Amino acid sequence: MPSTKLSEGGFMEKTKEKEGKQEKDVEEKEEEVPTEKATMEVDELEHVMQRISEAEALLLGAPAKTIMAPRSPPTPEWSIRSPWMFTRPKEERFINSWREEWSKYVLEWAEALLIHLIGINEMHLRDLFKKLSIDDLADVLDYMCLKGWCKWWDKKKTLIRIYWKSLEEWKEIIWTWAVNRGLEYVSLMDLVNVKEAFSTIPREELEFLLRTLVKEKRATWADRKTKTIKLIYT
Repeated sequence: MPSTKLSEGGFMEKTKEKEGKQEKDVEEKEEEVPTEKATMEVDELEHVMQRISEAEALLLGAPAKTIMAPRSPPTPEWSIRSPWMFTRPKEERFINSWREEWSKYVLEWAEALLIHLIGINEMHLRDLFKKLSIDDLADVLDYMCLKGWCKWWDKKKTLIRIYWKSLEEWKEIIWTWAVNRGLEYVSLMDLVNVKEAFSTIPREELEFLLRTLVKEKRATWADRKTKTIKLIYT
């Protein structure tokens, strides 16, 4: 009889342990459910917000994400058939036509690669410019500056600003970009961070373009400190 009581007591203890374990498992599952549910709700919310962003972009006639897309630099026919083009002509009557061809290439090259400002030494290491002497490259750039297609950015002529589009053209591009997106406010940092072709224009010139829009009464200053304008829609 004593052995029977001990057996029943052991059975009761095991039963209680099993029931306690089941209750613990249920509690853990109940704790996991809200976490999983919250994760699913966050994912669903992110998906909805993305769809809203895409829908707004379509209504505004603009892509949801704007990405700069440099192209491969051009390869002019003369670079293959006319090796003499890589040396500045000695005869005066040929110099300007030589400069014109190289100027055209510089503009097309900069536009393809979305380059606005570059050091002459870096430029000399790239593409067809490698085949020119540094002095001949400087001669072409000096000629382009006289034509208004370039501007030396510093007194030592180490940096060159290439105008493959005029500032007037960039002003209209920025205006159209802002209007198409229904923007009310545009700041200097907006232009720099938006990943558009104009984003790498020197900041001094971007600020000049914002001032020009204000001067033309197409915008007013919202915050001069942050260089933010408010567009005027008429």
